[in-house]
Amino acid sequence: MKKLLALIIAFSSFTVAQAAPPTQESIEKLLKVIQVEKTLDALRPKVYGMMQAAMDESTKGQVISPAEQMILDNFRNKASAIVENTLTIDKFMPFYIDIYTKSFTQEEVDGLITFYQSPAGKAFVTKMPVVAQTMMAEMPRLMNPMMKEMQKATEEMQQELAAMNKKPAEK
Repeated sequence: MKKLLALIIAFSSFTVAQAAPPTQESIEKLLKVIQVEKTLDALRPKVYGMMQAAMDESTKGQVISPAEQMILDNFRNKASAIVENTLTIDKFMPFYIDIYTKSFTQEEVDGLITFYQSPAGKAFVTKMPVVAQTMMAEMPRLMNPMMKEMQKATEEMQQELAAMNKKPAEK
């Protein structure tokens, strides 16, 4: 009986040890090897570009006076400063640590660190930005047929609703 109890206790402590949450230090190491800071650095220009595109779209076809342009430029500068101050590793680190702590065990984080330090892992980190960029460039080609079908379905729905509203009320 004592042997069985000892075995159960040993197994329980082994299971608990296996499911231990990762340490902050190990998560920080993982984030460093996956170059998360570079990802944030690369994100900033994309956000600036989206902001500029939105501003261009909102003023498209309008004649902008010099005074209005000054206000728009001032806004762009303020918005850029907000992005610059927000998309930093210091601001995101607590977020990453919280999410990774809730999502991974120490054993998993250790395994990820080992993988990302391997030649294959380093290649993955290096090439994923290009893969993601290529995927985004190809997305319209894949999404346009779906969007056309959705537009057609929307038009059909609108026609059905219009036809229903033209019918006299049923008694």
